[in-house]
Amino acid sequence: MRRRIKITLLVVIAIMLILWAGRETCQLYQSLTVLRLPTHETREPFGRKVHGWMNVADLARFYRVTATDVFAALEIEPVPGDEKLTASPF
Repeated sequence: MRRRIKITLLVVIAIMLILWAGRETCQLYQSLTVLRLPTHETREPFGRKVHGWMNVADLARFYRVTATDVFAALEIEPVPGDEKLTASPF
């Protein structure tokens, strides 16, 4: 009788663990299907490390590139005075 109770208890615990693992797997799958991967239009040219207060000189210094490369990555035709413009977060 004692052995039967132990086996029953272990089976119940195993079933509970399987149900819990299945529930967690379903929640993970649902959260992954909602995830929106970046498209070509929503990509940020310098990644998420660029802040709105950074200007071209700051970006060039941070990434160790020239200001011309920054303008090329942002697809902007530079004019005098653009060096002090801040990076737009949008």
